[in-house]
Amino acid sequence: MFLVYILLFECFVQVLSKGFFIVLIVMF
Repeated sequence: MFLVYILLFECFVQVLSKGFFIVLIVMF
């Protein structure tokens, strides 16, 4: 069960960084 949480966290971090990257591109 703990492994599932780690996988979810990894996906969340990837989506977050991707969204942050898109926001940076839109701003500049």
